[in-house]
Amino acid sequence: MMTRAKWAVVLAVCVAAALLGGCKEGERNNFSHISFQGDPLVTFEADPGFRAEGCRSFGILTRGGSSHPIIERRLGWMLAWALEAMGYQEAATPAEADLVLSLVFSNEHKTSYLPPTTVTIPWQERGKWVNSDSTIQTPYGTATGHTSTWVPGGTTYIPVTRPGRTVGCYYPALSISAYDRVALAASPNDIGKALVWTETIVHSSNAGDGILSGQFLLLRLLSEHPVLPRKSGPARGPLGLGLVMLTADGINAYPTVVAVIKGSAGEKAGLRAWDMVLEVNGQPTANVSWAQCSDMFGPATGRLKRFLVKRPEGEVTIQLTLPGSA
Repeated sequence: MMTRAKWAVVLAVCVAAALLGGCKEGERNNFSHISFQGDPLVTFEADPGFRAEGCRSFGILTRGGSSHPIIERRLGWMLAWALEAMGYQEAATPAEADLVLSLVFSNEHKTSYLPPTTVTIPWQERGKWVNSDSTIQTPYGTATGHTSTWVPGGTTYIPVTRPGRTVGCYYPALSISAYDRVALAASPNDIGKALVWTETIVHSSNAGDGILSGQFLLLRLLSEHPVLPRKSGPARGPLGLGLVMLTADGINAYPTVVAVIKGSAGEKAGLRAWDMVLEVNGQPTANVSWAQCSDMFGPATGRLKRFLVKRPEGEVTIQLTLPGSA
């Protein structure tokens, strides 16, 4: 019997750096309205004694007093989705997990005043003829003369002043920390003693809704220094797609194609990067779990697949038949 893991669509966190880089010039996709400026600042620390190889399960710890509790909860769900795609199981409670994780998110908006600036713009004057009339007195009376003088062209510089203005930007920041379960249980009031791994990323973005920028920061952290190594191997599944859960409106997240293997069934059917799959065989995919997504995209729900896909130009339907098992 074919297992879900074998048919699982790979989580392509390796493309997260490209996601943060934005679209190629002239390219439009479902996330073109989310942009980042410059390169992110990423810091990473790990206890040299920490060994992730023996971990099979994880739990996500919800902390109190957060300024963004809903966004942190949603990012925690996306983190759990990603780790399940990598072959780990989410424990019923953090106390039962091999590794306990927590997230901290902020999205501060900062403004700065740019003073007026003056620049000089070169202006090329063309040469021209200048006509003039003159009169002179002669012994025989008044005489009128007409002359034309050539004035050569040249370059002049015109000063232009740009008014002062206030500009602003959001600075999303995400930290993921990992704690040893045994040490955490022994010192619940001093979680610093149980800390074994932490990574933080700070970027600048135009997104006021933190979940829009935070989801890409999460993928970048998973690609830079994944807290847990992949367990499920490089299997790409029958479609040859890399999927992650992303939201374009800040409300619902959908399985989103971020990688298409050349020559795969997905590529031949016309699926492409940044496609958001809204339905599979008429079943909505909004906010589905990893297990549900794996079943919907695999043969467990039939080999004939009909995808309703969202693109910038509108919704399209793509149909294909899964190849037979190897």
